Amino acid sequence: LTGSSMGGMSAWELCALDPEVFAALAPVAAHHKEHMRAWLAQCLCGTPIHAFHATSDDTCPLIKERPLWELLVGSGNTSLLVDERADADHFTIYDRAYCDSDQLYRWMLLHSTPLQ
Repeated sequence: LTGSSMGGMSAWELCALDPEVFAALAPVAAHHKEHMRAWLAQCLCGTPIHAFHATSDDTCPLIKERPLWELLVGSGNTSLLVDERADADHFTIYDRAYCDSDQLYRWMLLHSTPLQ
């Protein structure tokens, strides 16, 4: 599951609602609601996550996402990858994540959910 900006926020929340449905999560330039931070970390502690964020993002500041990432690690998530990019801003980070290489797609294909 992936999404960018507000879609990234929705991806955080949707994946947390039923983490077994999604094999992995890749929020891009995302933000989250601060009051939901502990719940997100608890629900996603076992979910592979690859977050992309621009260091110069003024729309969804990076400094507001780091506490969630720290909480995820503190909750036992050993599969969190964070790609902080200095060569992008809020409006171009999706190019770095989705278009410039196949890194994200290769990473996503490494994960699957059990068939039911």
